[in-house]
Amino acid sequence: MEFTIDQQLAIDTLNKNLLVSAAAGSGKTAVLTARILGLIANDTQPVEVDRLLVLTFANAAAAEIRARLRAALSQRQRQNPADSNLRTQAALLNRAQISTIHTFAIYVIRRYFAIAGTDPFFKIADLSEMELLKREVMDQLMEDEYAAPNNTEFTAFVERYGGTRTDDKNVPEHVLALYSCAMNIQFYE
Repeated sequence: MEFTIDQQLAIDTLNKNLLVSAAAGSGKTAVLTARILGLIANDTQPVEVDRLLVLTFANAAAAEIRARLRAALSQRQRQNPADSNLRTQAALLNRAQISTIHTFAIYVIRRYFAIAGTDPFFKIADLSEMELLKREVMDQLMEDEYAAPNNTEFTAFVERYGGTRTDDKNVPEHVLALYSCAMNIQFYE
């Protein structure tokens, strides 16, 4: 692959952390792979691949980087079987932190669960579980608000958005819709 000037600059820039950001299909994976290969297969000062942190937004990109590195290291080993660094890098590749940001965060939390104060066996909820949890929280919130004495603000909100029936499903739907909108705003807090 022939790289653009900017891509080659990202590959060749050394002794710095680097953020590569570009549109889908623009060659980010190839650039990151070439950069990593340049660092780990360096003849004078190779960096051990398991000392790098490579984060992507997609599992497929992380898997592709790892596969491309494995293939490139294998090819270089065939060309230069006496190179002990290439053997070492190939052996360390399985331990390398090449993953999505989410996967790395999970790794850190599980590894340092005692410091984080979390259960090491925590589980990431899938979308259907998240919807159920939102509904349970909403049901409990509605129950608590209806039970609270002199809750004039809540009563006014229900009268405004509750529809024609007193216990209409519109109120929870409005709150969940607002929540969904807020989650799509960059700095919603």
